[in-house]
Amino acid sequence: MLLLAAFIWGTAFVAQIMGMTYIGPFTFAAVRYVIGTFSIFIFTCVVDALKKDSSPSNHNGKFQKTCGEWKDSLLGGSICGCMLFIASSLQQTGLQYTQAGKAGFITSMYIVLIPIYRLFGGKRTNARAWFAIFMSVIGLYLLSVKSSSFTMQKGDFLVFAGAFFWAGQILCCDIFTVNSDPLKLSCIQFASTALMSIAAMLLFETPSMSAIIKSIYPLTYVGLFSTAIAFTLQMVGQKGNDPVNASLIFCLESIFAVLSGYLILKEILTMREIIGCAILFLAIVTVQLPDRNTKSLKA
Repeated sequence: MLLLAAFIWGTAFVAQIMGMTYIGPFTFAAVRYVIGTFSIFIFTCVVDALKKDSSPSNHNGKFQKTCGEWKDSLLGGSICGCMLFIASSLQQTGLQYTQAGKAGFITSMYIVLIPIYRLFGGKRTNARAWFAIFMSVIGLYLLSVKSSSFTMQKGDFLVFAGAFFWAGQILCCDIFTVNSDPLKLSCIQFASTALMSIAAMLLFETPSMSAIIKSIYPLTYVGLFSTAIAFTLQMVGQKGNDPVNASLIFCLESIFAVLSGYLILKEILTMREIIGCAILFLAIVTVQLPDRNTKSLKA
């Protein structure tokens, strides 16, 4: 599920670029997350309906249970939504002042921030995971940063600030999926992000219905696939999964983005990018290998 989410996010860059042609970042985010909210809400209602017992005596109990699940997901979903809104807003604003490749590399630094965050919570990351993180940073740099010189610009600092909140969003998902329904948690996350994006859109931009209609195809694609499906896969896939391992899998988004650009946009894949892909892939394989202790216990 995490791998599929990374694949969808990586291949959605083309749609995101097309969608930003006529509308601003907050308008794009507002429409995107509204589509995502309604899509996952309908899906969640269908799933709940299929779970219901056909016996009339159980309908009231099932309804109360469903309401309780929505209530239990309210706080966690709202916090995840806040993290998602701040992270995506900082990233989108920063992209106006820096290159996409550098932004992608800096954003991916959440793979380093997550184990650091966990240290404050008393949870240590094993040596193999740290080695995989180190390899991933090198791979991402070769894959994303085209120039040998790396200087920080205004946009880079904004994107880097966003990386702290991307890390926070992943950790919040890890915390709240333990005792909450992932579908309902995801739906509330999108609703919270949509409301904040709408407020920012009305405050900083002048939305136009004609401009939104011109961008409706990429908006629909990103709203359905990159938002409703991919972020929900993240919620479900992270339940019971180590957030450090999850973040490393998400880094494969960069590889899928490069490959989709090569296949769809006919962009040239350089040797530097191929080496970066190989190192990043090896890092993911390294962290996913079973421990010797676990292997011996199973035996």
